[in-house]
Amino acid sequence: MRRLVLVTLIVLFLAGGLLGFLYLTGRMGSPVEKTEPVTVHSLGEFITNLRGDGGRHYIRVRIDVELTGSRARRELEEKGSLVRDVVLAVLRGQSVEELTGEEGMGRLRGILRDRLNQVLEHAQVGKVLFVEFVIQ
Repeated sequence: MRRLVLVTLIVLFLAGGLLGFLYLTGRMGSPVEKTEPVTVHSLGEFITNLRGDGGRHYIRVRIDVELTGSRARRELEEKGSLVRDVVLAVLRGQSVEELTGEEGMGRLRGILRDRLNQVLEHAQVGKVLFVEFVIQ
C-alpha cells in the first residue's frame, strides 16, 4: 500500500513537472496563432478627373497598401494593371463633395480596400494609406 502511494506521488510529481515545462515553453496553453507576414506596397500615383462639374476637378493621389499574405508581392505584380484599373474606376466615381474632409478620405479608404480585396485572391488588403492626396 505504501509503495502504491509512493509510485502515485512520483507519477503526479513528474506529470506536474512536464506540464509546467510545456506551459512555460509555450507548447501548451492557448494555441500559437500562425500569422502571415504584413508588408506595405506602393500602388503608385494616380491622376484622374472626378465625377461631376464637367471634368473641371481632378484628383492626384499616391497610394500605399498594407498587405497580408505570403504571396502578396507576387500577386500584386501579376495583377498590377487590374489593380490600377480598379483604383482609377473608384477615383473617377467620386465627387469633390464626397472626398471632402477626414470622413470622405476614410470612406474612400474603405471602398478601395473592399474593391481591391475582391480582385486579390492570395493577398488581403488591411490598410489603404494616402501618401499624397490633392484635389483641384
